[in-house]
Amino acid sequence: MLHYSFSPDPFDRRTLRRYAVVIFLPPYLEEMVMPLRERYDADYNVVASHITVVFPFETSRSLGDLSRIIHAEVSRLEPFEVELDSIGDFYPES
Repeated sequence: MLHYSFSPDPFDRRTLRRYAVVIFLPPYLEEMVMPLRERYDADYNVVASHITVVFPFETSRSLGDLSRIIHAEVSRLEPFEVELDSIGDFYPES
């Protein structure tokens, strides 16, 4: 893993930005899950269907900085396949 230093102060709340890393679904999968999202997800029209890779986090880094960091890390990986067999959410059970 590469080492990354944070500047300015990562704990200064005035400079923090919120990011997440997601994979947006291709159109044919979007069509499959949209009826479920319309029925069960109140925010279905806020963000397109996606797979969350890194849950939302705050950082003082710019989008460009994060893009370079992510690119440096994933460029060392070989392509791989992912098999999806269920749909989940982050809502608490009632």
